[in-house]
Amino acid sequence: MFARSRTYLVNIVPNIELDREEVGLEATQVGILTDTGVNVPDSFVITSTAFDDFITAADLVEKISQQINLVDPSDANTAIQVSEEISKMILKASVPTAVLNPIINAYKHMSGFTDKY
Repeated sequence: MFARSRTYLVNIVPNIELDREEVGLEATQVGILTDTGVNVPDSFVITSTAFDDFITAADLVEKISQQINLVDPSDANTAIQVSEEISKMILKASVPTAVLNPIINAYKHMSGFTDKY
């Protein structure tokens, strides 16, 4: 389903030049800390590409779009209700193995544990 060359995880510590769009603000700030000499433990971040592929594989793109269209800009409660519905859809969806396996393997390598979580 997904190309093998897609990046779902990025190690933060050796990558001080992280793409904020791909890994988020907090991970880029941790990368900056390592560049200034602050000791940061080994860690990884799950990329926005992993999330995008998860949403696509779970067939949620259209469903989320339909929910967003229900938001009434003049009524903040509709945004809250839609947000809750979208959260429920995401939490019920299965993560495809192409996305899940690299996360599990990275966690095992980092933690030394053999369990999934």
